[in-house]
Order: sequence, then C-alpha cells, then structure tokens
Amino acid sequence: MLINGNRMSESKQQSFIKGSAILIASNMIIKGINFFLLPLYTKYLTPEMLGISDSISNFTAILFPLLVMGLDSAFSAFYFDRHDEHHHHKVMNTIRITMLIASLVPVLMAAASKPIASMLFGDSEYYILVAVSLVSVSLNLWQLPFSLLARMRNRMALFALVNTVASLVMIFLNVFFLTTVHLGAYSLIFSTACVQLLQFLMYRLLMRERLDSRAYDRDLLKRMMTFSLPLIPNALATWVLALSDRYIVLHYCGTDEVGLYGVAARFAAAVSLVANGIYMSYTTYAYDKKGDADDKQNYSRILNAFVYAIMGVCVTVSLFAREIIDIMADASYADTAVLIAPILFGQLFYGINTLVGYAITFEKKSKYILLITTSGAVFNVVLNFIFVPGNGALAASYTTLASYMLMVMLTYYYAQKTYPVEYETMKLAISIIVALGISCISIRFALLPRALTYAAMVTVYTYFFKDSAADYLNQAKKIIKKVL
Repeated sequence: MLINGNRMSESKQQSFIKGSAILIASNMIIKGINFFLLPLYTKYLTPEMLGISDSISNFTAILFPLLVMGLDSAFSAFYFDRHDEHHHHKVMNTIRITMLIASLVPVLMAAASKPIASMLFGDSEYYILVAVSLVSVSLNLWQLPFSLLARMRNRMALFALVNTVASLVMIFLNVFFLTTVHLGAYSLIFSTACVQLLQFLMYRLLMRERLDSRAYDRDLLKRMMTFSLPLIPNALATWVLALSDRYIVLHYCGTDEVGLYGVAARFAAAVSLVANGIYMSYTTYAYDKKGDADDKQNYSRILNAFVYAIMGVCVTVSLFAREIIDIMADASYADTAVLIAPILFGQLFYGINTLVGYAITFEKKSKYILLITTSGAVFNVVLNFIFVPGNGALAASYTTLASYMLMVMLTYYYAQKTYPVEYETMKLAISIIVALGISCISIRFALLPRALTYAAMVTVYTYFFKDSAADYLNQAKKIIKKVL
C-alpha cells in the first residue's frame, strides 16, 4: 500500500512540475516578446494616448473581479469536494451560467458609455473606447469558466496553448493597429476585445464542454457564494494595494516620478514570469494532494523550491538593474535602478503569501483572506501618504514591499491556525532579508563588486537550498533525457 501511495504522490508531483514548466515556458514567450516590443509601443503612443487607454483599462480592471464575485476561487475550492464527473459537471455549469448572467451587466453599461466617458475624461469623446472595453469584460466572463476547468483537469498544455496563441495575436494586432492602421489610443483596447473573443472560441472548440442548464444547482451556488462573497471586498482591496501608490505619487511628485515607478514595475514581469506558472499549476496540485500522508511535507518543500527560484530571479535582476535599464530604456530612466529591488522582492513576498494562503482556502476561511488583504491595502495607503511626499517613487516601492511583508505574516498566522504546515520559516526569513539587504545596497556599487557579490550569493544560497537545487537538477536531467 505504501508503494502505491508513493507512486501516486510521485505522479502528482510530476504532474505539478510538468504543468508549471509548460506555463512558465508559455509565459516566457508571451512576456518576453511584450517586453522587447515596449520601445515600439512607446514610439507610436504618446503619454496622453497611453493615459487614456490605461484609465479605461483600470476602470474595467476593477469591474471584472466585482462581477466574478470571487467565484473563480470558489470553483477550485468546491471542484475537489468530490471526485466524480457528475459533481464536476455541476460545478462547471453552475459557474458558467452565473458568468453568462453577470456578463449582461457590462453590455448594459456599454449603452451608457457616454456618461461614463464624461466621468473619466470630462467629455464623451472616447465613449466608443469605453463601450468596447466593457464588451471585452463580458467576453472575458464567457471564457473564464473554461480556463478554470482546464486548470482543474490539469490540462496545462491546453491552457498554455490558448494563452500563447491569444497573446501572440494580441501582439500582432497591437503592432498592426499602431503601425499600419494608426488607431492610436484605440489600438490596445480594440486588440483586447478581439483576443477575449478568440480565447472564448478556442476553448469552445478545443474543450467541447456543452452548456447544460439542468446541471445548474442553486444550492451549490448558494454555498459557493457564501464562500466567495467575502472575496469581493478582497478584490477591491487588491486593486487599492496594486494601484493606489501610483495616484499618490502622481499627486505629490508629478508624472516624471510616476514614469520612473511605472518602468520599474514592468521589471516585476521577470518575477511573475516564473511565479504565475507555478501559481496556476499549484492550485490543482495543492487541492489534489491535500489529505495524502506526505502532503504537508511536500507543501513545505515546494515553498522552499519556490523561494529559491524566485529569489534567484530577484537577486539577478536587482544586482544588474543598471545595465539592464541602460540597454532597454533611455538615459533619463537611470534612476529607476534603485526602485527595482524592493519592487521585485515585494513580488516574492506576494508569491509566498499566495502559496501559504492555500491552507486558508482548504478550510474555506475566506474571511481571513479579506482581513489580510484589507490590512495590507490600508497599511500601504497610510505609509504612502506619510513617506511619498518627501521621497517620491522610492518610498512607494518600499511601502509596497512592507505591505506584502505584513500580508505574509498575517497569512502565515491564520494558515497555521487552520491547516498547520511545518515550513522552514526561520531559514526562509533570514535568506530573504539578507538577499534583499544586499540587493538594495549593492546596486550603488560598481559592476565588478556587484558581479563578485552575485557569484558569492549564488554559491552560498545554492548550498543553503541544496535540496531545492537538487530537485531542479534532477528534473532538468529527466527533461533532457526525454528530449534526447
């Protein structure tokens, strides 16, 4: 029995690793191309055009999670309550029909796009952009259940295929609308709407999941809403946490500081490149693994491996940020280098918060998630009002880091109350704080001392995380062996 259990555990780990690798590879293709096309985008879009596009996108960015009502989290939490196809079919169709009903709201709002445009810009000139952006929210709601189902079934190759194709089409449309049709501010939003429709059609074609109104379960929806409704304020708090500092920097320091902060924030893609692939694959693994004899041991081991990998990205990009910015941006953005380390390590803490937080969702304690995110958002806003006026974007980068650190501490506390796991907490805390301190200080040194510091850190941390390094090495050998 133990042998079968070990084989099953190994199978789940292999599935998780394979799914993560597929998603990370697709993210590298997508974000790598987008990153290197940034000079093209900024050439054809004036700051005013970007401001118009971003203002509308930020408006719809908060609308989408409000309409989802946290049911994306409820999908994964309830999907694995029972391991039978009838239950899975019922969860899928209940969520899908609910999303179809919710998608009517943006369509109705699009009919009032002129007043909305007037509210955002003072006149209704860009009402068509507002209407198109709202319709793209509806299309996103249509495809959401399919993308969730693909992840729950561990069909990561399909998920990655749809995302990769959609992103490549998005890039093509952006370039086409900017350079050939010259649509200006309309380019990015038109591209987004086209791609949302493409994703929905691809999922419908490749998954062939029929809509079954008989599988709609009102009692199931009620239970899922009880779990998910507390997550709506959580979505608002997340939006405040992610965007409030930009508005405060703009108010006190002007657009130049916002520009520096925006460029630095784009380098967070280097972290999310790897992290997002792990998050998406980890959802299925975490729920499927729960209850196994070695589940908590594996959760701890995966967190160690996650920290080792992401911290490596943070240190690499932070220590050589000056050289990277010299290559990718104009000399006027040189001061961005000092902002990158706190922003990247903030993303590391966000990732730890996400992985550790699964213990809370196991027990469906969504009220704790709301408390944690709200605390982080309020803390961030208060710190920004205190420190940004005298220190600008640099203060904003550190206040965001501090907010994510607070969230990790709260998440760890509540996760250990609900589903305790013996993480190597002290080892991880010391490793990250030392790496953060060295990265923030060393950026002001010349290249040679930084390169020597980097070599020393790679050596020390590889020894310190030798189990994680061995895991990565073994998986790399297996991949090479299969390829050969």
